[in-house]
This record gives sequence, structure tokens and C-alpha cells, in this order.
Amino acid sequence: MTPKPLDRTLRFAGLLRSAIVQLRPICLVLLSDLGLLKYTSSYFDPFVVLWAPPSEIERVTGRPNAHKNAWTMAGLVLDGDWDRNDERFVDSSEWYRCLLERHVDDIAWSEMSAIQSRVVRVRNGERVMDNRTSETGVFERCRYLDRLYTNMKDHGYQTQPELLAQGRGTPYEKILPYKKHYHEVAVDIGRNGELLFVDGRHRLSLAKILDVDRIPVRVVAVHEGFLESKRTLEYEFAETEYGHPLCPGYKPYAGNLPGHESS
Repeated sequence: MTPKPLDRTLRFAGLLRSAIVQLRPICLVLLSDLGLLKYTSSYFDPFVVLWAPPSEIERVTGRPNAHKNAWTMAGLVLDGDWDRNDERFVDSSEWYRCLLERHVDDIAWSEMSAIQSRVVRVRNGERVMDNRTSETGVFERCRYLDRLYTNMKDHGYQTQPELLAQGRGTPYEKILPYKKHYHEVAVDIGRNGELLFVDGRHRLSLAKILDVDRIPVRVVAVHEGFLESKRTLEYEFAETEYGHPLCPGYKPYAGNLPGHESS
């Protein structure tokens, strides 16, 4: 059936909107380079990275679809009650429980109900665990998580730039440089300065299990109440380790929050 003109128009409009949303972080970086973001209260420098204790990331953000827009919402100042969500990471994350069972209780992956259910789903033609389509793929992913645990235990928590310098890094095949260098645990900042989990459940889970002192976290969105309160952010900025989001290693970038610039 030939698409109707209205259908084609709506499809084009949807693609255009998606492209604009994807380009927004890049535009904010360029505006930051030009020193223009200080003239708006709706945005801040995207790709701000902080050093934070994993133990202090207790609650999950209440923003709708936060995991799916962990990149496209970077640099936004938002109002609302999304920061008052009572959901706790250790209670709601199935992967935290799985990794706890695996590396504390020494339970085999194949014995976990969460993994067994995923095996059933791939047998039924579904995609699970980052697009795995076979039972072999499911357990390959499990072995990857075992290696991630061993590496973190033996070498400490390493940043994405450190891993990339070793030819490793998170397997994240994207063209834009910032999606590799800045692919850290992602958080939102609530009105009281609390860090709220957004993305990176495997790494945060392992960091909690291994009692890591601090990890780098990338800020996605900030509650406008925090900026209006003029509170001091109680975490160290880590911008020097990352370089410019679009030109890593070639151009400096000091992404910070308004009123909380690092020295």
C-alpha cells in the first residue's frame, strides 16, 4: 500500500524532531564554547562529570523515560516533582540483585530466575540484554559482567578515558566521541543536591558491591530548584580527565553547573 501524503508528512516530522533532539547536546556544547549558555536559565553545560561515592546514589530519578534519554536530555534544567521519587536503586534494580547473588552468594548465572526468564524469551524470538537473540548471547553477556567485576576488583574503578587509552572501554559503537568518553554512570541532580540514578546499572551495582570509594558520574538533568537555591555542590568536578566532548584530546572543556564552577 502506498503511504498517504499525511502519513509521509507525519513520518518526516517525527524524523526531524528526533534529529533535533539528538543534536541538542551538540548545540549546547557549541554554545558553551561561545560563552552563551550563561544567558539562559533553561540549560547548563552538558557532560558535567563529578566524582561521587556510590553509596550516596541511593534513589532513582522519577523523570519519565530517563534511561532512554540519558544523552538527549543532557544539559537541561527542569522543574516538577521527578526528584521526589521514593524508588531506591538497591530495591528496584534486578541487576543489582543478580550481581549480588553472583559475586557475594556465588550463585551460577544459569541458576538465577532472572537469567532463566531471559533464556525463555530469546527462545521465543525476543531480544534481551542489549539485543541478545540467543541463549549463547545471554551467557556471553553474563561472562562479560564477570570480567567487569574481576577488572574492577583487581584494578579499581577506571574511567572511560582510562579504559579507552588501554584500547578497551565500554563496547558502545557510536560515531560521536562523547558517547564513548562520557559513557559513565549517569545521574540527575535533585532540588536538594541529591544524586539520582539514571543509567549505568551494572557499573553502579558492582561499585556498590565492591564498596568503591568514588566513581565518575555524568550529570544529565538538574532540578531548577537546586540552581535557584544557590546551594554549593558537594562533589568534585572531573572535567580535566575527559577533554572536549566533540574533540577529545584536542581542545579543553570545563563543563560546570551555573554558580558551581570548579577552581
